[in-house]
Amino acid sequence: MGLRLVGYRRWLAIAATGVAGLGLCALLVDQCLGIYLQSEAFRQTMSRLTSMAFKGQGEYAPIRRTGFLKVTTPGYAGDGGDQLMRAIQAQDVTATLDGWKIFRNRVELQQITIARSRVELQQFKPKPPPVETWFTRLLPTVVLREVLADSADVLTQLSGRPVEIRGLNLRIRSNGVDFDYEGHDGFLRMPPVPELRVRHVHMLITTSQLYLREALLTPLSPESKGTLTVEGDTGIGTNSHFNTRIVIEGMPLAPWVGPWHDSLDGLVSGRLTGQGILERKATGGRFDAFDGSGDLQIAVGRIHALPTLDQLAALTGNQGLRDLPIEHCRFRFAWKHPHLEVRDFTIESKGVFRLEGNLDVRREQISGQFEFGVTPPYLHWLPNARETVFSREHDGYCWTTVRMSGNLKHPKDDLTPRLKSTLAETPFAFMSLLLRGIGDWFEYPFGRDDHESPPQPVK
Repeated sequence: MGLRLVGYRRWLAIAATGVAGLGLCALLVDQCLGIYLQSEAFRQTMSRLTSMAFKGQGEYAPIRRTGFLKVTTPGYAGDGGDQLMRAIQAQDVTATLDGWKIFRNRVELQQITIARSRVELQQFKPKPPPVETWFTRLLPTVVLREVLADSADVLTQLSGRPVEIRGLNLRIRSNGVDFDYEGHDGFLRMPPVPELRVRHVHMLITTSQLYLREALLTPLSPESKGTLTVEGDTGIGTNSHFNTRIVIEGMPLAPWVGPWHDSLDGLVSGRLTGQGILERKATGGRFDAFDGSGDLQIAVGRIHALPTLDQLAALTGNQGLRDLPIEHCRFRFAWKHPHLEVRDFTIESKGVFRLEGNLDVRREQISGQFEFGVTPPYLHWLPNARETVFSREHDGYCWTTVRMSGNLKHPKDDLTPRLKSTLAETPFAFMSLLLRGIGDWFEYPFGRDDHESPPQPVK
């Protein structure tokens, strides 16, 4: 019995020695890990990896260890340099590590969480990665898997005008040596575009290319079912070729037409494609060359609250003209700067008028020919109109040919002088608004010379 007791005590002593040894090893690993995680080498490595994720240059504030596999820092900041990010600010940063990789001389940052961040974009020239020294090769390999930003603000400029995405819930994940960016629930502000909700955005940024997998935008109103989806890609550099594809489904028209939002209603749908060169300057990107094409249509349209409608209603005695429904409005277009072609333009208010034809715009000067039809009841008040002007009749309308000229801001037609009345102003008021809107839209992406003054609202 005594020999057995001595044997048990010996095994207990060995076990206790083993446990103590393991505890000592664990304490030693913990101390070494703590020293490394709070070292300048780890801070610089973590800064470099996060800068790669943000495609910028920046550094973390001193890092403090808060757990065996967790560190925190007050913030991350970067500015200047030749990278895409002109300025980066992040607050309340926490990083979580994968502990098992440590035993293979590898520190894997599973997740970096940022409470608030602000990013300002600029033009940049890609720079080669820094050359590693023999000393850095002896340190553990550090890998960044994911960055989460609860509320990210992204700011940049296009043609000298501010473009902002606010409050984006952003997730950045490593994809080999590159990074995937996925965000949702933000707000886009990019005049003259109305403010939109960023439901989802997904893109991949490499050292030489940006791929926009999807940007899904919707109106701010939760009642609207409209969507605007953008896809495309662009090179990264001083001047870069780009491609873009836009699909519009049931977007409300009124917020897009600026000063005329009280006069025009409807739901816009269509498809647009474009390609060109984006010239990046200190004042923001500008489209140096652009080719595009597409088709648009307006459903459930309405023209109302226009002075010409009131005048026409008074002249004809038909109060229904003060508020005209538009059952049909569509057109195709092709754009090659500075030439715009509008083809198969058609707008119709059944039982009132129909307008169809083609239009060319070259350096803001327009030329076009349209067929304009009016139903007979709206010509009774104008003597001899069906014999002298609207001399052709088919499909329920009395038709005449109308030629347009002038410029985008002040289009002219040859019908009004012939009639010397406001009859033609009602449909052509819509055409005038459309042309002025086209002028504003194409002025925006291609920029305006500095000496030019901004357009004044149409009265």
